[in-house]
Amino acid sequence: MDKRAEEAVNDEDLSQVEQETQEQESQDQDEFEDDLDVAEDVPILDRDTIKKLGALMCSVDEIAGYLGVDPDVIRDHYADSWIEGTQAGRVNIRQWQMSQAQGGNIDMLKWLGQQYLKQAPHNK
Repeated sequence: MDKRAEEAVNDEDLSQVEQETQEQESQDQDEFEDDLDVAEDVPILDRDTIKKLGALMCSVDEIAGYLGVDPDVIRDHYADSWIEGTQAGRVNIRQWQMSQAQGGNIDMLKWLGQQYLKQAPHNK
């Protein structure tokens, strides 16, 4: 292959690569803009508030009602905050149970354990 032929092939290869790169960049930009459109539709909520309400053992529906949003917003975009809060709430209940057990309030301990920790009633 002579030098002119090599240059023509290289120019064609370069043009093809440039075209593919531009197409990929355009596709990436479109996907980025689509992500922005979705993000713009999601209300910005205070994650600490969601965690605190989760720690009080509020359901997703209760939190959504309190914050004035659709429950799917919490489920789809803030579930991690709610889960973190409910986990902290369960730890708090266990701590309270231990404290109450030391103080003698057995009925409250049983009820809380059954409601939030899935503890089964113990029959003698």
